[in-house]
Amino acid sequence: MLIWMITMAISAPQVVEPDQINRRLSGQVIQVKDVVTSVLGTGDARQFRLKRAGNVIFRVGERGPAELRGNVAVTGTVQADGSQIIVDVQSVNLLPSDVDQFESRAKKIKEGDFAAWYELADWARQRFRLYNDSKMKENSLAAYAKGLKVERQAATGDIEKIRSLRRRLQDQDYLPTPDFADIDHELLWVQLEEKNPKSPPEINSFADEIAKILRGNAALPTTLSHQQREAYDRDPIRTYTNQKEADRPSFARFWEMKLRRRAIEEQVQSGELNAYQAADEAARLISDYPEVEKGWLEKAVQKDEQQLIRLRRRDVEWMTDHLKDRLKEPGRSDKIRRTWLTMMEDRIRKKESENADESKRAGRSNYPQDARARYDLAMIILEWYPDDKELDSHAAELLIEAVKIEPNYEQAGDVLRRLGYFRESSGNWLTPEQAANVKIGENQPRTVDIGMDEEMVQKILGNPDVRARVVTGPRQEQMQWAYRSLDRAVYVQFERNRDSQWRVSSIHGGSARQASEPTP
Repeated sequence: MLIWMITMAISAPQVVEPDQINRRLSGQVIQVKDVVTSVLGTGDARQFRLKRAGNVIFRVGERGPAELRGNVAVTGTVQADGSQIIVDVQSVNLLPSDVDQFESRAKKIKEGDFAAWYELADWARQRFRLYNDSKMKENSLAAYAKGLKVERQAATGDIEKIRSLRRRLQDQDYLPTPDFADIDHELLWVQLEEKNPKSPPEINSFADEIAKILRGNAALPTTLSHQQREAYDRDPIRTYTNQKEADRPSFARFWEMKLRRRAIEEQVQSGELNAYQAADEAARLISDYPEVEKGWLEKAVQKDEQQLIRLRRRDVEWMTDHLKDRLKEPGRSDKIRRTWLTMMEDRIRKKESENADESKRAGRSNYPQDARARYDLAMIILEWYPDDKELDSHAAELLIEAVKIEPNYEQAGDVLRRLGYFRESSGNWLTPEQAANVKIGENQPRTVDIGMDEEMVQKILGNPDVRARVVTGPRQEQMQWAYRSLDRAVYVQFERNRDSQWRVSSIHGGSARQASEPTP
């Protein structure tokens, strides 16, 4: 028995690689596996060559299969015949093709065994390098990608496993385009859960990392649709993984936007920002998601609307300008301004009514009235609504009230004159329409006053000796009439009012009374 085992061991063929067959193996029995490249001769003269065995001739005769092709396992004795190396074949066994072997091995891999997929990928890659079969290259890449997918699934939520997978991708030089973005996205999500940043600087810093790693320096991508946002919110990792490479920056930007919005919310809650400032921050950091900015603006406006009576003029202007320019709601802006003006006037009159009641109880006939408040409110109306005749008329009514309360209130009187109003000797103020139709009677003082139009000045002083018009600025010009034939020269300065009519703005020189002999 021992002799038989020794004999078998001695006669057992030596396994060698095809390119290792040389003269030193002469007389030895070898076994080699390779791919048949050519077959010559028939019958006893049949011989073949192997792809990697160089010029070695394999004499097979009639032994072995009738058709020699593909992968084979050959057993034979090496013979050196001069410069030629010949292998006398004892047996030839046909082997499954590389593709068949790949598919067979793939079917046997257990679920979740990514190492087995990597091993199969390496084998297929080796076969491709040996025999340049493009199908085996495809199979190798497919097996490697399958291994990555399985390993990635096993690594979900485990930062160390994800990092290991990331290193594997970084170190390999075989896959044409490793999917770093997919791994990095999941790695960032796990890091976010681990770090759990809460302060605005920390949150924004993490958002910066997302932008740097997943978006790079590319321009802002397209914003996501409502359906895409919902899908990402439900399952961010899987949703991102299933996206095309060109679409992934949009999903990364959406995630970044959510973090920046969260940072702004933290700043508002801590009192670091008010709602208007939060809107400005949103416009600066996430302008491609304007609904965030508009949301904060709406909150700010609603808060101000609830306390409108307590707002100052500049606060109302701030709020309504935002409504008109940023929220694109001019109608709502105008309504709020008009409401505030009504509230301010009501407050003036309510306070005076309370003063009147108090004075009556105290037995006094007079009570305090606020001329300055009326003047201020009228000026706001004129500034806010320069082309609204109805409101301008109401502003004039407030100014007339102010002058009645304080007859020497020159500022109010000057504004009324610029508006085209005319003050009679009785103290009564005429509207521009009334002043245009008034006839200068014998018993009325014939003096030129600020606010008069050209016709009224001519009725008092006659035609001027000289008329001159001067442009003083963009869309601004003045006109001057000179009356040099009077006892003392008089110069009447005109400016255009809101109705584009010339009105007296100033008078210089002698008495602006009617000339005894007007210049014809």
